[in-house]
Amino acid sequence: MRKVLIVTYDFPPRGGVASMRIRKFAKYLPQFNWQPIVLTSEIDNPDMMDKSLFEDFVIIPEIHRIALPFPKSLIRLYRRHILKYKVEESVISNRASKKKGFKKRIIHLFEQLFLIPDNRVFWIPFAIVKGIRYIKKNRVDIILSTSPPHSTHIIALFLSRLSGKPLIVDFRDEWIGNPHYVSDFKFSNRVERFLEKHVVAQSRYVIANTAYNYESFKKRYPRYGNRFVTITNGFDEMDFDGLTHPPQHKDVFKIVYTGSLSIKQRPVFFFEALAEAVGTNPDLAKTLEVMLIGPVSNEHRTLIKEKGLEPFVNITGAVSYKECLEMMFGADILLLILDLNKGADGIVPAKTYEYLRVGKPILATVREGLCANLVRELNVGRVVPFDRVSEISKAIEQHFDEWKNNRNPFNRLELSQLIQYNRQELTRKLATYLDHAA
Repeated sequence: MRKVLIVTYDFPPRGGVASMRIRKFAKYLPQFNWQPIVLTSEIDNPDMMDKSLFEDFVIIPEIHRIALPFPKSLIRLYRRHILKYKVEESVISNRASKKKGFKKRIIHLFEQLFLIPDNRVFWIPFAIVKGIRYIKKNRVDIILSTSPPHSTHIIALFLSRLSGKPLIVDFRDEWIGNPHYVSDFKFSNRVERFLEKHVVAQSRYVIANTAYNYESFKKRYPRYGNRFVTITNGFDEMDFDGLTHPPQHKDVFKIVYTGSLSIKQRPVFFFEALAEAVGTNPDLAKTLEVMLIGPVSNEHRTLIKEKGLEPFVNITGAVSYKECLEMMFGADILLLILDLNKGADGIVPAKTYEYLRVGKPILATVREGLCANLVRELNVGRVVPFDRVSEISKAIEQHFDEWKNNRNPFNRLELSQLIQYNRQELTRKLATYLDHAA
């Protein structure tokens, strides 16, 4: 069995969507004659652990974790005074922006100017040292890195050049071209463009997770056009085995949203539409429950209260991945909310594929683009412009009427129709590129 060294910052038992894609690749690669060796970060925050993921990573024989030589008190200080403002950044509350704006701005500028390519930059030298030591002592056939954070690709670039091993890089999100990662400093942008160019030049394949990102890479680097390939996100059928499906309550109309509501999500229009719908439809107000599964920023909690939606909204906070899937099956409607920024038209949230597998109608309040096209083409739900409050409100009432009358005009896809999004099949595709590159 050949060996692939995987460089990833996020890996189980660290939970969250960031670890999902690579842990599924690592899980299924042995079926295609590739043994994964994982080079990853130490988990310094117990709150990030998800014990339900243990069964996915216990089959990986070698996981090497990088411990940064910083006092834990310094890491906690960074998390409390810097990451706090990044995660809780307000996108809807002018009061919060004015109150915290100066401190946020200083932190933001510091990171853009000195933490290149990202705020995980400090693990780069330690990961390179540990990685090259491992490669020298053990047989490794190829190196695979996944981002964000994009510092993983810098590590893999050095490991590839120092060892002569071929490199494949996987982008869960774009690097240059991503509207969320544009620096205010020309110097920083030039450095990052330089780094991305060298990563692409060193790689045998560059994997994009959407067709939009694939085309973006080809346009930016036409010289390396034949290196770019697409492997979408998906779902793992084994995750759905043995789930306890909560009973459907005929007297509760449940809308479920999974994932964080923080920097990138802009739910203000959905909440305004929800307030409008319950204000004009007494039957809806009597039966509605909106379940938000995941972290919700303080600003958005304030918005829910200001709109009088507290009686209808149930915020669960972070739950295990297994619990999240079970709660999806308890939904009558699954909600997608995409951000307003330019570039969001090329995003398909990873949870979309799990929504497809669960098979409940989807309400997508998104920009026109890949996500909207997918929902429409498969006829699995309604697509509404993200900023049209009256149209979102109307869509909520339409879904409610269909639920009340036990009608579902949308497709519930069979597993055979979703085979292209099965994690096992997606890993088969990855293994093919590993075979060609090694």
